[in-house]
Amino acid sequence: MKRGVVPALLDLQNDDGSWGTPERFYTDKYRGTVWNLIILAEMRADPGNPGVKKACEFILSNSQETELVGFSYSRSAKRLSGLPGGVIPCLTGNMVFSLIRLGYLEDERFQKAIGWI
Repeated sequence: MKRGVVPALLDLQNDDGSWGTPERFYTDKYRGTVWNLIILAEMRADPGNPGVKKACEFILSNSQETELVGFSYSRSAKRLSGLPGGVIPCLTGNMVFSLIRLGYLEDERFQKAIGWI
């Protein structure tokens, strides 16, 4: 958490918890929030870190679809959550892996995504 990849990524993070252009959290391949969150999880970043928490909350708020509860590649402006038609298994699986590693296993919102899988 003090040197290397994790602090370098956190230094590039936007104030809202995203990276790059916030609405391109998935489609900004390998630079957007989804991809940075996966790296943080793989590097076992500290779940208690404020930047890590902000990133997790950003993804839950912007990517998780509220009815299907899987994760979407795009945000619905109408629902202010993940776009229902954009929910995809690979993204949901990656977010489940990442959020477990980053301390969200007991979170009720997250538990619904596990049920979706």
